[in-house]
Amino acid sequence: GYRRPLGALRYGVLGLTNALLAAGVPVAVNLLEPYSLFGRIVQNLVGPGLAYPLSRGVSAALEAVGVYVQPLAWHVSLAALVSTGALLALLTALTVLRGRLYCNTLCPVGTALGLLSRFSRWAVVVDPGACTRCGRCVEVCPAECIDVEAGAVDASRCVSCFRCLSACTFGALRYGRRRRGRLGSRARVGGALVTASRRRFLHGAAGLGAGAGLALLAARLTGGSRAGAASSAIVPPGAIGVSRFLSTCTACHLCVTRCPTRVLQPSLLSAGPRGLFQPRLDYHAGRCD
Repeated sequence: GYRRPLGALRYGVLGLTNALLAAGVPVAVNLLEPYSLFGRIVQNLVGPGLAYPLSRGVSAALEAVGVYVQPLAWHVSLAALVSTGALLALLTALTVLRGRLYCNTLCPVGTALGLLSRFSRWAVVVDPGACTRCGRCVEVCPAECIDVEAGAVDASRCVSCFRCLSACTFGALRYGRRRRGRLGSRARVGGALVTASRRRFLHGAAGLGAGAGLALLAARLTGGSRAGAASSAIVPPGAIGVSRFLSTCTACHLCVTRCPTRVLQPSLLSAGPRGLFQPRLDYHAGRCD
């Protein structure tokens, strides 16, 4: 079905993320950014759960016929395993219960792309003369962005899957250029729609302001731990400096995956709140060559 966009929450998360990044505290990115989250899932869950046992099995099978291949050495960080598993469980629950709630509302990348899509010249548009309001398009829309009653498609959430075009037997939906002067991808603009759009804009602006305010507060709270973190954190080679590393690393764990000696290991809060999930050198797990 159709769900109204949560503008204040969407743009509040985006404002919080950007303001924290500007303050050199990438905590929101480390938690919510999808590419880094995917990297952590592969490294901390798929690796220990699939790659390591498979490597051991292949090594044992080859050794039985006289060929020895050293299996993968995988040092499992319990804190990284539990925290990544909890994030994956939360993401799965959100997807099952509310579809694309994470992508369209909580993900700062999705919100930023949605902002660009609002001004796209090409989009799915509704022909009010052909639409019978049967609701077939709404039933197949994974983004929950088609408002049949208003004759509108929310371009900021539409993912251009075109399922609605296939479902509509009346030809009321098409993908093409939007007419100038139209609001979003709406087929018609009345006073009520303009008022609703203005209300959403104000909610979004309020969300951005609130997010920026929270970010400044968070940056001030985490600022006191910078000196302690800088003196205790052991960051990867090439980081140049601890402060620079803590303010730029997005905790994707790609370096952890590629490290040949496995000395790079994911951490939880070993470098303080600024270094959430960021990797560190763990000389109990291996050596740096």
